[in-house]
Amino acid sequence: MKTLILMCAALLAAVPVAAAPSRTAPFKMKHVPVAPRVAGPRIGGDTIETAVGIFTLPYADTGSTLEALDDYDEICPWDGSVSPDVVYAIKQSTDTYVTIDLCGSGYDTRVFVYDYLRTLVGCNDDRITSEPPCNPLDSRIDALLLEAGIPYYIIVDGYGGDSGDYALAVSVADIPVLDCPVGAQVEGEPPMVFGVEDAYNCGCACANPPARFQELGVDAAGATFACFRSGWNGFPGGGAPDYDWIETTVGAGGQLHLELAVEWPTEITVLPTICEFGEYYGFAAVAPGPAAVLDIPLAPGTPVWIVLTPSPFSDPGLILPMEYDLHLTITGQATTTAAENLSWGEIKAAYR
Repeated sequence: MKTLILMCAALLAAVPVAAAPSRTAPFKMKHVPVAPRVAGPRIGGDTIETAVGIFTLPYADTGSTLEALDDYDEICPWDGSVSPDVVYAIKQSTDTYVTIDLCGSGYDTRVFVYDYLRTLVGCNDDRITSEPPCNPLDSRIDALLLEAGIPYYIIVDGYGGDSGDYALAVSVADIPVLDCPVGAQVEGEPPMVFGVEDAYNCGCACANPPARFQELGVDAAGATFACFRSGWNGFPGGGAPDYDWIETTVGAGGQLHLELAVEWPTEITVLPTICEFGEYYGFAAVAPGPAAVLDIPLAPGTPVWIVLTPSPFSDPGLILPMEYDLHLTITGQATTTAAENLSWGEIKAAYR
């Protein structure tokens, strides 16, 4: 088994707190550009009324906020910024998922998006992951839905009072749509509710004990196909991810086979059945697109927990609650035999 690091971080993030998290900004590392700084003052775009238009995608622009005014601010997750900001406007003819990226900017950026009613629909301060030429403090919003015919306004802002040269890129995000086939098993996850902690099949990450796990129906060949819902419930100042914990047993062949297709980046982990764990049997980070495959050889009869977790564990930068769909296939499971003499209630529970 491998040492578990990521899942431990997820569980720590799920520990309940007595009060809403503080909106006071914690200490942040200084922004050190890892790409050449762009240059050039922005002319226009200081407010929504004078926004720079984005008419085709992909789109890229550079500029500076040094000569702009501080017109807008949002909590994402910190408030109280006095940074100057500039504005871009975009409207799509069809529903479009977009990625908004400030990779390569020369200061600690923040980016947020309003719709035509000036309702906040997306916000990010620090990107979740970064590789050169991107800095961890270069903001990024992934897979934001722009509805057809609605004007949206992208605000390039800064953290605290930071300002400077920025690089903006807006591109179409290729997000698949997963439809649950007729007759497939359905997880049954209730809709996400803002401010309400996950309480359904939340396993060892349940906000309120006891731990709760889900059993799925297994056919005579040891196979399962099920449709899941995941996402973030959300709470003020941060994100509350949904955790899906499934319990099953390795079949006589000694090979557990998993396939996971997702609409949003998701992590799948296979664990021994003990909450105080430090090791795992298998792990994969799954991106939208073709299903990811995980094959795990284990002794027949080994009980396991399969955990599905949205990535990142923290607020994804979109307005919460947010939901997305997953399709999970499991083969190589133990099957119920006639000799086991299950009660009718146990049989129904296996297919709930």
